[in-house]
Amino acid sequence: MTSTTDTAQHPDVSEISDLAEGLLSPSRSAAVRSHLDGCALCADVHDSLEEIRGLLGTLPGPPRMPADVAERIDAALAAEALLDATAPDENGDVSRETS
Repeated sequence: MTSTTDTAQHPDVSEISDLAEGLLSPSRSAAVRSHLDGCALCADVHDSLEEIRGLLGTLPGPPRMPADVAERIDAALAAEALLDATAPDENGDVSRETS
C-alpha cells in the first residue's frame, strides 16, 4: 500500500486497518505506530478498528445447512455430472493438440 503518512497527513483508515491486521511491513508499522502515538484522532480510529475486530471474533458461525437440503444439492450435482459424462459431444470441438 502506498504510504500516506508524513508530517502533515494522517494515514488512511485502510492503512490503519492493515496495521491492526499485521499486514504492513515492519518499517511501515513502526512509522504508523509512531504517528498513532502522537495523534489522538488516528489512535481513536485504531482503537475502534481493534474493538470491531474483537467483537466480530465473538460472533457465532453460520447455522449448519439442513441435511435434507444438502442431500438434494448433492443429488442434483451428481445428476448433472452423470448427464455431462454420458451426453454426446454436440460441439465436435477438437483439441489443438490433436492432428
